[in-house]
Amino acid sequence: MSSSLNSSAPRYNLKQGNVGEDIMAEIQVGGSRSHAPEVNEKTPLHILLIGNFRGTGHESERKSPKPVCVDRDNLYELPEKLGVRLDGILASADGQTEDIEFQEFEDFEPDELFEKLTLFENLRTLRRRLQNPKHFDAAAAEVMAWAPKQEETPASAPVEASPVSAAAPGSEDLFADVLSQSTDASGSPLETGNWGAFIEEVLSGSNIQKVDPRQDELVAVVDQAIQETMRRVLQGPKFHALEMNWRGLRMLTFQVETHAKLKIYILDTTAQAFREMLQSENWQTSWLAETITMPAKTPGATPWGLVGCLFPFGVNEDDLILAAKLGDICQSAGAAAAIELRATKDQWLDPESSLHEAWNASRMTRPMLNVTGLWPRVQLRLPYGKKYKSTDSFDFEEVSKPGGSQLAWGSPVWLACAAVGNGYNESGWGLDTSAVSQFSDLPVYYDPADDGDAHPCGEYLLTDEESAKLMDIGLSPVISFKNQDRVQIRGLQSLRGGKLQGSWK
Repeated sequence: MSSSLNSSAPRYNLKQGNVGEDIMAEIQVGGSRSHAPEVNEKTPLHILLIGNFRGTGHESERKSPKPVCVDRDNLYELPEKLGVRLDGILASADGQTEDIEFQEFEDFEPDELFEKLTLFENLRTLRRRLQNPKHFDAAAAEVMAWAPKQEETPASAPVEASPVSAAAPGSEDLFADVLSQSTDASGSPLETGNWGAFIEEVLSGSNIQKVDPRQDELVAVVDQAIQETMRRVLQGPKFHALEMNWRGLRMLTFQVETHAKLKIYILDTTAQAFREMLQSENWQTSWLAETITMPAKTPGATPWGLVGCLFPFGVNEDDLILAAKLGDICQSAGAAAAIELRATKDQWLDPESSLHEAWNASRMTRPMLNVTGLWPRVQLRLPYGKKYKSTDSFDFEEVSKPGGSQLAWGSPVWLACAAVGNGYNESGWGLDTSAVSQFSDLPVYYDPADDGDAHPCGEYLLTDEESAKLMDIGLSPVISFKNQDRVQIRGLQSLRGGKLQGSWK
């Protein structure tokens, strides 16, 4: 999938190192717009996280959002305070939809979803009717009607409900792919109100056509529908991204001790709004740019030390242009930016991979001195199931296939923020961003199909040689340890390589 930037927006030419209307020349030279503040031992560290924390809706608040301070005391109140919700989840066979409201962290859990969503209430009711002799015949007919008609063309194969972008990592425009998933027009039967298509897709791999109309077999079919429906909800791109943002925020607030001199803020926006601002002709004066640069321009205000972006970037020219623009904004404010990059291990390590042309050209632009790029993602919670996180209301195994595609992968940007925060708590502005940071007590999942070995806490297990190769091309890789609950980041370097520029010494 490929998408072009707004035709009215200035275009970087990464190969030539310039951009229309002399904007790239200004960025490459630097300094003309700089408001980088002077810091001392009394200057606090403020960390800003940009991402979608409200879910869907809230259009008016998102026109000019304000940073919200987060700490351990107010964390659990924020979902209700911010009105976190997802709209348009299929609720019933007649195509009715409903919204999911998240007032507390437990509302992301399967037991809460099972009790609150009408979608599951309908399936529970059907299950009870199957167990009632008075209603069995009608309920059985309803279940049997789910089977595809023999004379009809079978439904297309179900789309894998994976936390990974629908497009292959490293595709031509991952940022646009993520954007398309964040809209309501996803095409998924679960979100478009097509109950028949959804239930047929859910049960496409079952043997429902061979089921005898007996109670136990039909109840088993409904139980299968309940389990697979819950997987689709949890692993749908919109739900997964929202859940991982909140779980990552909780991890960060407990990894880093906040206080008067170290504060964490979130800035809620959507992938679409974020992208459009950086694409626009006035990106340097957008509310995003003003939010990042204004504290540095205001006497007595505390500037941002680190800006973490939770929207992933693909390794392609269009996405890397946006990363350079974010880096330019942060550079002018004396801040560093931490971003997540998406590609496969093979794409990064294969010198013949097509992504390297755009990557090598873009990462050498001046704004990338203030950008650190992290890869791969990290597991933020264990999967639901009897062995790890059991459910009370119904039997549920979240992982239904071998491999790690159904695990709860979250952005590695959280780790970068924790590394900088902990470094500041230890050394103030003398923190060393090139130091090794280690994170332990992470979720450890043992894949039954993998000879008893645990899946690495990061998405990929890297050798020391592979890690060194990735660092040589400007990445800051998340390094997992075999069968252990920890990962390392062996320094946060700039995408250009070498020291990450920021307000630290």
